[in-house]
Amino acid sequence: PSRLAVAGTMDRAGFLELIGGLGAALPGGVVLTPVGITAEGDRVAVEANGRGGTADGYVYANRYHFLFELRGGKIASGKEFCDTLAVAAFFAHLTPEPAV
Repeated sequence: PSRLAVAGTMDRAGFLELIGGLGAALPGGVVLTPVGITAEGDRVAVEANGRGGTADGYVYANRYHFLFELRGGKIASGKEFCDTLAVAAFFAHLTPEPAV
């Protein structure tokens, strides 16, 4: 739980820094496959499945919901929701607890 500090609001630079840091752990990135898209007015909701692998063979898989708000044809803000247990398991794999 203390390892899962990825929450709250981030600006674009903070988000890109977070994503860049995960790039080393997931050399092929996370492939997102949309399974549903709904658009209404200036809001677009996307449901997607994500999958990626580490160099040592661990497979990261998660389900996502993204909500984007558009202004002037560009993304003005975005929110990401996912299975936090899958994220916690991924971080636990990267930094296992020391043996007691």
